[in-house]
Amino acid sequence: MTPINLDALDGLDAFDAVPQAGRPLMLSLDLVHEDPNQPRKTFDDAKQLELVASVAEGGVRVPVSVRPHPHVSGHYVLNFGARRRRAALSAGLATIPALIDERFDDFDQVIENVQRAELTPMEMALFVSDKLASGLKAAEIARRLGMGRAAIAKYSALIGAPPEIEAVYTSGRSTSPDTIYELRSVFNRHPGAVRAWLTDEREVSRRSVEELRRALLEREQPEEATATAKRKANAANPDIIKRPVVAVKIGERLAVLLLTRRPSRDDRVLVKWDDTADVEEVPASDICVVRIDDARRYEPLNRGVPKAEAIPPPE
Repeated sequence: MTPINLDALDGLDAFDAVPQAGRPLMLSLDLVHEDPNQPRKTFDDAKQLELVASVAEGGVRVPVSVRPHPHVSGHYVLNFGARRRRAALSAGLATIPALIDERFDDFDQVIENVQRAELTPMEMALFVSDKLASGLKAAEIARRLGMGRAAIAKYSALIGAPPEIEAVYTSGRSTSPDTIYELRSVFNRHPGAVRAWLTDEREVSRRSVEELRRALLEREQPEEATATAKRKANAANPDIIKRPVVAVKIGERLAVLLLTRRPSRDDRVLVKWDDTADVEEVPASDICVVRIDDARRYEPLNRGVPKAEAIPPPE
């Protein structure tokens, strides 16, 4: 009988120390680093203290996700799990369970944090701003985040906002991207009125912003109504010609001058015959101006009438 070689079993003790994709392993916390470019910038202190107490009692039960460090051999960078790593450090743990995932994408970081409702609107806005600055289109960012383009526009409104609008967010009067977006749109049209409105320590909500928008619209309506009435009066005034046509007579036929096309020679003009609607070039000296009318009211007198029976123009 051939003896069984069991030498390979000597390496089993080290098996768990070999990083394997998809397999949890215990990593020294000294080897795990946070991603300096992660979209999440702030951490809730109260929630973090609760997590530290939980980790101190039962350890880290959900593995963090890491990828190999790009510059330091044997070290790792977090994909997800910054709160768990910080809690483990605060609880005095030496190791943390981890999964290796080299298919890292910063969009994945955002999606994971959005699903956990752990990204502030400003963190989302900064991420969207960075991606737009890198050349990505809003539609592509929306697609990869699983959001509508309107949501991307609302987050973008938090970046580069006027100081008065930015102060609304930073002071906590409103942290809703929807409200800030609506407020900024009103500000763009009525900056003075919005500045005055914000001086009062009132609630800034979608409802109050909508009420402000309606109030400003009602203030504008008299001016708009006056402008509309003036336009209607001008349209009805027979003395005002908006689209002039020049009616001419050549021999016994009526036509209108075509002023938008150039004739072949300076001593000629283009006309459109009333009776046939044909366009023809005629000598300028042959025409006799009959009247100037408005194109909206002008009706050819002889349209469709045979030339021999053409109705002469009124004297």
